[in-house]
Amino acid sequence: TITDSSSVYNIVLKDINGNESNATFTVLNEPPDVLLTPIAQPIHLWYWTNDWVTSGGKYSIDFTEPTGKIWNTNALQTIETIGANAGLLSRTYPNATYEFWSTDMDLNVRFNEKTFFDTLSVFSYTNVVDSLPYFAIHPANAPVRKKYAVQFYLRSKFESGNNYQLFWIDRPRDRLSRIPSKLIGRTIHATPNVLGEFVVMPDNDAPQIQPPELLKTSYGKWLIVSIVEDQLSGIDYTASEIKVNGVRAITEYDFEEDKLIYYHPDFTPQKKNRVEIIVTDNAGNSAYASYQI
Repeated sequence: TITDSSSVYNIVLKDINGNESNATFTVLNEPPDVLLTPIAQPIHLWYWTNDWVTSGGKYSIDFTEPTGKIWNTNALQTIETIGANAGLLSRTYPNATYEFWSTDMDLNVRFNEKTFFDTLSVFSYTNVVDSLPYFAIHPANAPVRKKYAVQFYLRSKFESGNNYQLFWIDRPRDRLSRIPSKLIGRTIHATPNVLGEFVVMPDNDAPQIQPPELLKTSYGKWLIVSIVEDQLSGIDYTASEIKVNGVRAITEYDFEEDKLIYYHPDFTPQKKNRVEIIVTDNAGNSAYASYQI
């Protein structure tokens, strides 16, 4: 139990062979400085818990009463400016369902019962980043127990003819990860299983197909292998296929090597083989190529 004064704790870890490591640290039972005005660091760098958030520096935002935000149990959502963003601050409890809109009414979010493991303060807002429609639902580091629903209206950023997709900004890996989504009218519908930052981008480009190779395995079977690449949405191997001399077979996909593989247990190559390849990405774009090998 943490007392009113400073406490020193010692953690001892021992493995099965008796090797031992020790760590000693001091816990200060002091309330954080409370600041309900902008913090210098970008919001995606903040560290959130159920009741407070800190940028890792001197100040923090305390969501508990009486020192910080006092929650009205009859109105668990308030409009706040946190950091450089104005958005909706919402108090959620795991055994209840919540639905709310962004301040501009472009974003609708629905958390069903047991979406989260514990009580959580959620901050959501919309923006435009690099001319692309963007929204964020923080804290990004909070675990999500099951998928939740979002609807995001593109408004004036919508351009007819574009194949819009929703992407999650994976900050730790510095990359975009596609969220399965559907465009209805000018609204993106999706059910993410993570919190954080999201951006809507058009993916109009079909996958790239490289000329296939004929390979023989160490166990005597023949394969047709082609490298296929898609930069944004990734390959949907279940909607891709290879035919050799008009015969379709099992189409396998090597995610690590970006290889689409034709396997048929009875396939024996001829002197000349016609290979037809159809590759589809997760955004529904397809490419077709035919080769003689």
